[in-house]
Amino acid sequence: AAPHVCKYSTGDPSVHVLAGNLAMKSGESGGLCDARREFRTALCQWAGRTDSFARRQRAAAIAGLAWCDFNDPECGDEVLGPGLIERFRSAVSHHEDYVPAWVGLGIAYDLNSRFQEARAAYGSALALDPMCSEAWFNLGILQLDQGQCSEARNSLREALRCNPGLTVAAELLARIR
Repeated sequence: AAPHVCKYSTGDPSVHVLAGNLAMKSGESGGLCDARREFRTALCQWAGRTDSFARRQRAAAIAGLAWCDFNDPECGDEVLGPGLIERFRSAVSHHEDYVPAWVGLGIAYDLNSRFQEARAAYGSALALDPMCSEAWFNLGILQLDQGQCSEARNSLREALRCNPGLTVAAELLARIR
């Protein structure tokens, strides 16, 4: 459906952000390539606008590109290092209420052993959306990695409360009981 919509709504950057998100989640071999193209198209189309919706969509496109890099098995440490932090920070700077950018920033900090900043980023995501299962799950992993088993169990339970179908959280919780 996304290619069809993009074909007839070529000038609507929010459609390209949506198409990028769908392509990234598709699991298809060209999904990341398609997602990157859509996010870049959206960024070019938002260039002159400064309203809140445009800033949020720009944040979504920037974060989307960073998520593509994170999920790309061919990206090396140079992409997942401090540059990943900067890309997610850029997304947050465009719209401070964009929860997926905060979650991504937390993951990027965690990957770079900046654990306090990771915890703070997850806290920002959860302050904006207490039902964000991704933030709860990743906070739980961070806590578990730091030996905080009780806190990790609580965070993983919260992740499952927010998303009962998050099997990876259920499996991890069962292993640390």
